[in-house]
This record gives sequence, structure tokens and C-alpha cells, in this order.
Amino acid sequence: MKNYTSIELVKLSTSEKDARMRIRILAVSCFLECHNRAQVARQLTASRRSVNEWVKNYLNSRIDGLKANMISTKAHKLGEQQKQVLYQYIDELSRSELGGRLNLIDST
Repeated sequence: MKNYTSIELVKLSTSEKDARMRIRILAVSCFLECHNRAQVARQLTASRRSVNEWVKNYLNSRIDGLKANMISTKAHKLGEQQKQVLYQYIDELSRSELGGRLNLIDST
């Protein structure tokens, strides 16, 4: 694991596409320059708790530590069967002669 300087971290952050990861790298870079986590948090408008966690993860595991706890994809809230039930419900009520708005009613 490479030990980056603050300047190298700034360069690394410019090549990073993920904005959350870029902020984490910049936070560590600022920490390496000034050694004050509260000041880094104010400068980046992040919580001190987050900055403390990012710095701790970086010091323990370097760049790989900053990738911890990052969700890569968001899962769908509804399962396939639930989606089909919703589609049928919307389709039936949109063709209804009653018209009006669709209201969420628990059918169970």
C-alpha cells in the first residue's frame, strides 16, 4: 500500500469520478497538511464524525480504506412480484369509469 503525500492525493482526487470518494480523498489531503480534523470538516462542509472516520480508515488501510462503506448500486425497493401487482393496479384504475386520482389502499 502506497503512502501518498497531500499533493499526490489532490492529484488523485482530480482523476476520481465518484464525487463522494473525491471528497474523502480531499479530506485526507487537508488532514495531512494541517492535522486538524475539525478544521478539515469546516473547510469541506462535512461532519467531524465523517472526517474522523475517513482519516481513521485511510491511516489504517490507505486508499482502500476510503472505499469502505460505499454502496455501489442502489437496490430496487419493490420485488418483481410487487411491481407486477402495482402495474396491474394502476392499469385497472386508469381504465376505470370512476376516474379521479389513484389512491394507495392496502389490499390485504
